[in-house]
Formats: sequence, C-alpha cells, structure tokens
Amino acid sequence: MNTQTDFEAWAKLLITRKVPEKFSHLINAEVVYSGADILKHGGSFEVHLEQPSRIPNFKAPSESAWGRIFVTPIAPRAVRAYTN
Repeated sequence: MNTQTDFEAWAKLLITRKVPEKFSHLINAEVVYSGADILKHGGSFEVHLEQPSRIPNFKAPSESAWGRIFVTPIAPRAVRAYTN
C-alpha cells in the first residue's frame, strides 16, 4: 500500500486545534506551509497567537480581526546517557 502524508492538511489540523475559533481567520497559507515544513523534517512545533497591545481609545472594528499566528519549531530534547 502506497500512502503519502499530506503535511499541509496535518499542519492545518494541528494549528486549528490550538487557535481559538474567533482567530481562525488568521490561519493562512504561510502559517500552514511553515508548520508543514517542520513536520516534513520530522519535527514538531508550537503555535503562537500574537495580539497587538491594547491601545487606549483605539476603536478597532473587531477585536478578533487583529493579530498574527505563527509557528516555531520545538527543539529536540538532548538525549541523556544513563550509566549504571
């Protein structure tokens, strides 16, 4: 059986599960591609939601419209050698 992993779909699933629904519109192709690239190389990633600082008297059309999502690779933990 010849199966291929759809890394983009896998990355989008993982990212979507970590992002609150009201910010899901911020998930774009660039974010998904970044996550997929990390997965293709056998890594894992963290999902970050960056919101602008609250500015007094600033009237945004929708609070959820602002922000940015990005992924960062999780560095593999060092393998410890156990000696008895």
